[in-house]
Amino acid sequence: MTAVVEGEKKIARSGGAAVLYIPKEGKRYFRVGDTVKVEVKLIDGQARLIATKRLANFGLDGIRRLADEFGFKVEYDKSLGDVEVFSAVKGDTLSLSYTQNLREEVVPTAYVTISKKWLGADNETYERVTRLGKDYKKYNGIVRPEGDLDVINLLKEPERYELDVKGALELLRKGGKKAGWSLALRFDSLNNKIDEIRNILQELKSA
Repeated sequence: MTAVVEGEKKIARSGGAAVLYIPKEGKRYFRVGDTVKVEVKLIDGQARLIATKRLANFGLDGIRRLADEFGFKVEYDKSLGDVEVFSAVKGDTLSLSYTQNLREEVVPTAYVTISKKWLGADNETYERVTRLGKDYKKYNGIVRPEGDLDVINLLKEPERYELDVKGALELLRKGGKKAGWSLALRFDSLNNKIDEIRNILQELKSA
């Protein structure tokens, strides 16, 4: 727990009501219209007024537990200066990463990316991955080709070679090239909850 400010303030009167103004050091955390949880507790002869507002929906510990729950192998879990970095994989196809810049003001926003790969993809797989990208539009789903440079160039812009994706995949197959697709989804600790990430992992695990 970090104390931002400690001190004394007088209860004021405003419009016939008793008002306790937020110290200037705490105003960055509270805005007009915010909903806060308010508690009044009697502790050791003191009346304690507690106003609580959730600033983030999850943190690194929650992502670590999620990785353990789904059997991920942790590849990286370190602080690089003021940036926390965590990455884990499950097999060759599913990855989970977390970054947070601790130097951000107020509460540092944490960013999580889930990536799923489909290796040895055919046209049917491409259509399925594209549909998933549209289904997960709210998570900024990005579909990318996977493979060597020739594969990526051909699948990224098949029209430059007067082909569609189906024709490009067939050409690569005949040339003995391995092609694949990946879907990346992005989350952040202010707008998403840990259960959303858990649900997506569960869905992509068998997709």
